[in-house]
Amino acid sequence: MINNKFDEWFEKLREIWLNKTPNKVESIVADKFSWYENPFQPSINTKEELLKEWQSILNHKRLSVDYKIISVKNNIGIATAESIFTLIDTKVRVEMKGIWYVVLDDKGKCTEFRQWFNMKELK
Repeated sequence: MINNKFDEWFEKLREIWLNKTPNKVESIVADKFSWYENPFQPSINTKEELLKEWQSILNHKRLSVDYKIISVKNNIGIATAESIFTLIDTKVRVEMKGIWYVVLDDKGKCTEFRQWFNMKELK
């Protein structure tokens, strides 16, 4: 059975994105964390930087976000993720498919997040 702690965390992440409430992202991370939005960029390590990064979700409309937990071991959870959205400023429809990797502390807060994804424009 999948650990509810991870399902709750991934669901909170999904809801923050769907509801376009970037200010709530601070509530799902620990005081000390590393957040890798992209494997080719340095990690985000402060809540202020994370909040700034998450402002981009305000540019999304016609949004869907889905995930499926594929592995849980101890304090690590891994899920496949898929999102589709339209960028408001360019009207480009985008599909992202990838993997979310999260490490949670004893309180269910994220201490490490990594995502790998492929992104493509939809016609």
